[in-house]
Amino acid sequence: MRVSFLFLCCVLLGATVGPSAAGQLDADLRIARLKDDVRKQQKVALERLRFLCQTHEGLEELDEALHCARRILVLDDSGETDILRMASLCGRLGRPEEGLQALLAHAKDRRASARLGCAIRALAKDAGQDALAAAWEQRIGSPLNNDVSEHARAAAWLGSAGYLDARVQEWQRIIDLQPVSHSAASVHRSMGKQEALARRWSSAAPHYIRAAKLRTELRGGVMDTVSRRDGASGYALRALTKAEQGDDAGSRADIAIAVRWVGGEASPTSSLLWALEMAPPAPWFLEVVGSIAEDKGWANGNAAMEAVCASAERWLAYQHSLPRLQKPRRVLNELALRRLVTTLSGVTWVVTDPYADGRRWIGTEKHFVALDDSAEWTVSWSPELVEELDVDSLRARCIAPTENAVWVGTNHGLFRYDRQSGRWLQYVVGDNPVETSVEALECRGRSLVATLAVSVKKRVWRLNLKKMVWRPEGRLAAIKGFFTRSRRKK
Repeated sequence: MRVSFLFLCCVLLGATVGPSAAGQLDADLRIARLKDDVRKQQKVALERLRFLCQTHEGLEELDEALHCARRILVLDDSGETDILRMASLCGRLGRPEEGLQALLAHAKDRRASARLGCAIRALAKDAGQDALAAAWEQRIGSPLNNDVSEHARAAAWLGSAGYLDARVQEWQRIIDLQPVSHSAASVHRSMGKQEALARRWSSAAPHYIRAAKLRTELRGGVMDTVSRRDGASGYALRALTKAEQGDDAGSRADIAIAVRWVGGEASPTSSLLWALEMAPPAPWFLEVVGSIAEDKGWANGNAAMEAVCASAERWLAYQHSLPRLQKPRRVLNELALRRLVTTLSGVTWVVTDPYADGRRWIGTEKHFVALDDSAEWTVSWSPELVEELDVDSLRARCIAPTENAVWVGTNHGLFRYDRQSGRWLQYVVGDNPVETSVEALECRGRSLVATLAVSVKKRVWRLNLKKMVWRPEGRLAAIKGFFTRSRRKK
């Protein structure tokens, strides 16, 4: 507006203004325009540098990100967020002194926020300046810094910079300042998530439960989706802890409480599944997931809930990210083992491996076989076989363990497990199609006898395990083999 006013004065009073004054006004106008252009270009340059800095940081290219952060401060060093980003990069690269100097220079003539104070304290500790860190610790805890929102921002920065222990201290300050508040409930939820991701379920469960009860109390005893989600997660994690400790009764009770907290809503059910999938599942955990997958009163026609049920079904169909499904830390008898696996797919037989101590093979209706290894405390599957064959189900009909291998007959052919390599291979039986159904297997000395279902009639073949050669069994097959060998001799 100042430039426009001077320009109008120059136009209106041009007749009475001398040439020297008119030239000065024109020069001032040009300088103002140049300053505007510089400010616009500087703003554009800052936006591009911030974008590049965030991109490099996201790609873990920290040196390039730090270079961009330094250029940002050259153009404009007044922003606390930009200085904190540069300090965070310095700390992650092992150069805390550089970041500490920039933070102290910024805080010199300003009232330092809790976020800035926490950053100085953290980098001072990294740089070995304990006295400076203690001084700033005292400033952060002073009554002047009792703003909960500032401590929340400080905790967020500490988490992004990797100072997790310091973040917990800020969270605790928020709880101490406002113990009964939505902020405290949010902090308890965050603390529970951090402990759960670190697989410390016994520490995570109380935080989730406290968050759920606190939020319900603040809403006058009414549970909303967030409180239900926290309650389901907390009691499920507590059930996992008790299961690991061998407290089966307490674990069952807590999982029942977790189901009541769910309340039939999609989001809490999803949180319950998230908690159950993080630990070795006991049979009653699998029963809960199985009931969700089978939609036993969970979905209620809700599309979001149906998606959660589908997620549970996919997990039970061995598409979970973990390659092996852990089982409870106790010896299972055959009945308990059947209950453990029945939720995943029906069990057809359980056979103890005579050539390997502590191993049992479990045949299933749809998903081939499972190996129960009591020494490793695992029940492992081979879902890739079903995927490679592109079939709806791979039913394990029979099994014949040998010293070097395990033979399994299915409705889609014969499979051999090599004990040394741990790999499965599909075998062709004689001149039959590779996917011919195998009805029975039996080891006889150094031979393997396989009974096939061919054109309704069953055909029996014998495999010489030493030469790995198939020959048909039966009277007609023996006569045919005799005449074939006689022709070869002639």
